[in-house]
Amino acid sequence: MKNNWLGSLIVGLLAMIDSRVLLLLVPAMTYLYWVDAAQASTLVYSFAVVTAVASVSHFTRKVFFPYLDLEDFATAAIRSPTGAAVVFLAVSMVLCMLLYVTALWTAR
Repeated sequence: MKNNWLGSLIVGLLAMIDSRVLLLLVPAMTYLYWVDAAQASTLVYSFAVVTAVASVSHFTRKVFFPYLDLEDFATAAIRSPTGAAVVFLAVSMVLCMLLYVTALWTAR
C-alpha cells in the first residue's frame, strides 16, 4: 500500500489537539462558558459537527475513489492555471458544504 491513510488521519487529528491550540482554546472557551454558556455550547457543538462531517467526507472519498491520488492532482495544479482554478473550486465547494451542514445542524 502506497500511503497509510489511517496514519495520515491520525497525524491530521493530532494537529487539532496540538498543545498550542489547547493553550488558546481552553481558556477562551472557559471564559466564554462563564459569560454565556449557551453560546459556548453552540461553538463546541459546531466544532464537533464540522469535524464529524469532514471525517465522513474523507472516508466517503476513500471508499468511492480508493485509486484517486490527490497528490497527483495537486502537483498538476501547480503546473497549470486551469488546474489551480479547478482545485480552488473543489476546495471551495467542500468548505461551503461543511459550513452549510454546520449552519443547518446548529440552527436545529
